[in-house]
Amino acid sequence: MNAFKSRALDIKSTMTTLVKRIVRLKHSSYFGVYIIQCNLFILSHNSFALHQKSSIDKAQNEINFDQIGNPDPISNLRPIIFKKSNNESKLEKKYREARENTQLWNQTFWTKHNKSFIQERSKFQETLKAQGKTSLTADDMSVFYKYFLDKNWRLHFDYNILWYKKNFNLLLLELRVKISKLIFK
Repeated sequence: MNAFKSRALDIKSTMTTLVKRIVRLKHSSYFGVYIIQCNLFILSHNSFALHQKSSIDKAQNEINFDQIGNPDPISNLRPIIFKKSNNESKLEKKYREARENTQLWNQTFWTKHNKSFIQERSKFQETLKAQGKTSLTADDMSVFYKYFLDKNWRLHFDYNILWYKKNFNLLLLELRVKISKLIFK
C-alpha cells in the first residue's frame, strides 16, 4: 500500500510540474483547456488508475478511486469514472455529479467539433485533388487550418468561457467538500 501511495504522490508532483511549465507558455485557447484538465487531474488525487472502457462499465459501483479509460477515438478525451463512496454526503454527490456533467458536456462538444473538422478537412482535400494537386503540402493544409479556426473562432471562444465557468464552479464545490470534511470529521 505504501508503494501505491508513493506512486500517487510521484504522479501528482509530475502533473503539478507539468502544469507550472504549461502556465509559463503563451496563453491560447488550447493551452487554457489543457491547464484546466491538468488541474482537475491534480484535484482528483488518485486519478491515475488506467482501465479499459469495458472494465470501467462493470466496476461502476465498486470503485474506490477515479478511473481513467483509453482516449475516445473521435474526441481524443479520456473518459473518467469518478470515485463513488458508500457514505457519500449530499455535497460530495453534488460535486461528483457536477464533474460527471462537465465531463459529458466536454466529451459532447469535442466529439461534435472533431467530426466537423474531419468532414471539412476531407472536403478541402478532395477539392485540392480535383484541382490537380497529387500531394498536399503543409502549406496547402495551413490554408484550411486557418479557415477552420477563423470560422469557428466564436465557438471556441464561447467554449472556453463556459469551460472556465464550469471549472470555477467545480473548484468552489471541491473547496466546500474539503471544508465540510475538515469540520465534520
